[in-house]
Amino acid sequence: MPRSAVVSLLTGPRNGLPARSSKTRRRKPIACRTIRTTYGVPHGQTLAHFHGVAKTPPPRETTLPDGERSLEYEDFKRVVREAGERRVAQGGLVPIPELRRQVPALDRQSFDDYVLALHREGAIHLLSHVEPDKLSSDVRDHCVVHPSGTLLYWLRWL
Repeated sequence: MPRSAVVSLLTGPRNGLPARSSKTRRRKPIACRTIRTTYGVPHGQTLAHFHGVAKTPPPRETTLPDGERSLEYEDFKRVVREAGERRVAQGGLVPIPELRRQVPALDRQSFDDYVLALHREGAIHLLSHVEPDKLSSDVRDHCVVHPSGTLLYWLRWL
């Protein structure tokens, strides 16, 4: 092989672009569709919807054992939203025991059901206290206990 042929192989093509192996090909861009997700869940749905276990909110009206009517679910939702809006300076965090005292028309079970229903709907986040052992027993009694057993002290309206 003449020496000039070897030099031309090392310098690459004559059009000024870098030499590429014959096996390297440019890939055409592929148009792809993506579903907008929020932390792995399709937008507008909660994990409960995604896993098929979404429950409907509690009934709009409940009656207390003594026959007195209590707060409807939509009214409770409004009270929680307003409480969160009043506490914007604190990051929208509302202590659940304080909220429970603001809504004396609801018995304990209805209040807990309504709070957990708001959480399932994705309207609120529920958070535990950093040091639940340091809470007084009275305050702990006014917290919501999640079905998993976690003591929930804070809620944040979303």
